[in-house]
Amino acid sequence: MSSQPRVAILSFSPIERDARLQRQIHALAADNELCVVGYGSLGAATALPNVRMTSIPLPAPSRLRSAAVLGSTLLGRMLPQLGYWAWDRANEDHGAAVHALVAYRPALIVANDWKALPVALRAARSCGAGVVADLHEYAPALWDHDPVRSRLFRPLIEHELRAAAPRLLGAVTVNQTIANKYAQEFGLHCGVVRNVPAARNPEPFRATRPDAIRLVHHGVASRERKLHLMIEALALCKPELSLHFMLVDHDGYIAELRSFAERVAPGRVHFEPVVAPDKIVGAIAQYDLGFYLLPPGTFNQHAALPNKFFEFLFAGLAVCVGPSPEMARLTEQFECGTVVPSFEPADAAKVLNGLSAPELDRMKQHSIAACEQVRP
Repeated sequence: MSSQPRVAILSFSPIERDARLQRQIHALAADNELCVVGYGSLGAATALPNVRMTSIPLPAPSRLRSAAVLGSTLLGRMLPQLGYWAWDRANEDHGAAVHALVAYRPALIVANDWKALPVALRAARSCGAGVVADLHEYAPALWDHDPVRSRLFRPLIEHELRAAAPRLLGAVTVNQTIANKYAQEFGLHCGVVRNVPAARNPEPFRATRPDAIRLVHHGVASRERKLHLMIEALALCKPELSLHFMLVDHDGYIAELRSFAERVAPGRVHFEPVVAPDKIVGAIAQYDLGFYLLPPGTFNQHAALPNKFFEFLFAGLAVCVGPSPEMARLTEQFECGTVVPSFEPADAAKVLNGLSAPELDRMKQHSIAACEQVRP
């Protein structure tokens, strides 16, 4: 029997595609016997010798289940204790996760994101484990882009956070702006664990070709992120600039982006194949500048400091971002790129058109140097 502490990770997400979770698995596997409970497979973590996976079934679409979840959530607005207890029980994947956790009997459960909190705490009551939460973004604002879902789910999320806060051993989130919000709203004091690529060196410096400056953006193709604004900006840029997307399709948005790009910037916007999370840095290192305009439609968009920002740095790219405070602050601190004064495409194009190859090379070198400062 292993003498290492038993730790469990619970996440209601596809484990193999969750970059932050993959880093967490590798970090915890170094000193613990680890069981991961969630959807799918371990992905790149499969090769780790002291990690096991308990896969729980992804709930199949069902009118009966949807009605039960909706009804219990609505009841929770009037009778929170009863309604949200019923919401937890209406999700059959919750019950499967509790069973897996109790059978493993860990000393510590890491609950990834707000949905895992009630499940982890329910299991902890049965097996005596402590619970730590990785809250990622600011959970109550996750549905702020959808007023109907926000009215439905925000009270539920706030209830679960208030119920969990005094029972947690600790919590972390992705940046200080969000940590401050949790402390202010829930008295929940979070540490900060940034979305920084782990256990790798930055890519080597690659000089910029003045006649072929290539911009890249990767991530989920979500309409809420308004990715078309970057295409509009590229259409206003000098012809030696091109834009390359590496996008995971979400709801058919990629087809709309392709059509829009062909209309406003024909031949200058390219859609590249998607790679696994642990291959992203190497894949984007062939480009020159990581580009991200994210208008702040919600609090989490305002406070964003995503994986891709740090992947730009480790890929040795210059960076161009809008005035998102967390990304802008680090861009200016490390002198690794430029901050557009607004989220308007015309302003972005003006900034991009003003960048020379020597300036981009200087920014690239600063990105590489910054990797030592942001490394966990």
